[in-house]
Amino acid sequence: WATEEDTTLSMATAAAREALEAAGITGEQVGAVVVATVSNPMRTPGVAPMLAAELGSQAPAFDLSAACAGYCHGIALGNDMVGAGTADHVLVVGVEYLSQFTDLSDRGTAFLFADAAGAAVVSLSEVSGISPTVWGSDGSQWELIRTREDGMLTMTGNSVFRWAVWEMAKVARRAMEAAGVTAEELDVFIPHQANGRINSAMAKH
Repeated sequence: WATEEDTTLSMATAAAREALEAAGITGEQVGAVVVATVSNPMRTPGVAPMLAAELGSQAPAFDLSAACAGYCHGIALGNDMVGAGTADHVLVVGVEYLSQFTDLSDRGTAFLFADAAGAAVVSLSEVSGISPTVWGSDGSQWELIRTREDGMLTMTGNSVFRWAVWEMAKVARRAMEAAGVTAEELDVFIPHQANGRINSAMAKH
């Protein structure tokens, strides 16, 4: 859990600085800043423009609200922006400060939602490092993970389990087909999922 000194912006800034250092560039060289988050407590301003200012950048900066899929969407978007020539370097940050919206008395959610940040710089390269992305959404399942009337997060665990096992396995197959690889060729399988039973069942499918 984040400390009282931590905020969505401070965690994003720490992750972004490490990513910039690893990429060997400065904030002034960033062509766009994309922050994937649903935990900015303010409607405006977004986290991204404030982060850009912290890094000394005046690049276009915007938040991406896609919950668990946000960081993956951000990486895919950064890849498309670099490929289209919109920017040479796109800073992508995924950050969530979910403890502020988590009911610690709710046993169905309290152990799942916490605080973290990660960042990467997507840059122009002669060799592609990002495989084809399979996009999609299913808004019909909106009630399974949502915000309660009091602002706290809630989840219908059993339904999420069933949906994750069947639907994510289908998406994984589509992603492998787009990349031209088979399941036997995979070295690592990394789902965004905190439930070991879901991971095992999905990999089996």
